Amino acid sequence: QVVQPQPAPPAPLTVGTNVTLDGKAFRVVSHRIVEFTKVNARWNSRQYQVTDDAGQTNLLVLRAVPDAQRWQLLRPVAPVRPPTPQMAAAMRVGDAVTLDDFSGRVQELFMSSVLTNRSDFAATGAATGLTYHYLATSQTGQLLVSWTGEQVHFLRGDFVTKHTP
Repeated sequence: QVVQPQPAPPAPLTVGTNVTLDGKAFRVVSHRIVEFTKVNARWNSRQYQVTDDAGQTNLLVLRAVPDAQRWQLLRPVAPVRPPTPQMAAAMRVGDAVTLDDFSGRVQELFMSSVLTNRSDFAATGAATGLTYHYLATSQTGQLLVSWTGEQVHFLRGDFVTKHTP
């Protein structure tokens, strides 16, 4: 059976505009659509690179997992002892993840490819080719680990509870 992709949700933001997320102001600096795939599911996600008043670049994701309609705000982190791409690839759903002060369990495994990219996403470490991911969750937030054969990138964050585009 062929799995039909879920299209990206409508674009609520445009590059150059300001948005308030959980009471904090951000400026939208880039936008892209990413296709995610996992066993029996394909979905498209909108991703925005946003910067705060201090110049910190973050990733705002609409639909990081299938059927999720909530927004996630993720910030890049640099772990003290990051795992290699091979270590990241060995993770399975349910595995325990400990990375610096984050402890949680892998909830999702998926891969992605960029469909449209209107700007450079290098600051968040997101690759433009085929990329693999796992999403780990805990009581205090989420950890998105993304890797290719050469690099691993780490983003920490949580769902946005209130937004004002």
